[in-house]
Amino acid sequence: MSTAVLDKFIKQARSILTADEQKELSRRLNDPEPEPALRVRKNGKKGYVSPNTIWMRDQSHKYPGMYVAVKDGEFVAAGRTIRDADIAAKHKGVKRPLLAYVPRGDEELWGGW
Repeated sequence: MSTAVLDKFIKQARSILTADEQKELSRRLNDPEPEPALRVRKNGKKGYVSPNTIWMRDQSHKYPGMYVAVKDGEFVAAGRTIRDADIAAKHKGVKRPLLAYVPRGDEELWGGW
């Protein structure tokens, strides 16, 4: 946006906004509210829950047997391997997504070393 366009916008805003509205506009421009997906979410008395965790709980069932890339509670990419999902996310400009495997319903889960 050019300086002339910004100057025109500021001049118009000053002509139609009250002094209090101008202060509020300035405050919002200098200190914007967080995006809805990034707001802190609570899990009852258990405290903060990551938006990625919420996405995994609510949406991951759509990708059984695949690896998914998730960032800030939003789906980014999926792939048959973790590398495929990571590369697809990087092609979309997401550098450090959560990468996770979504098990199929018939898979037996195990963990440990």
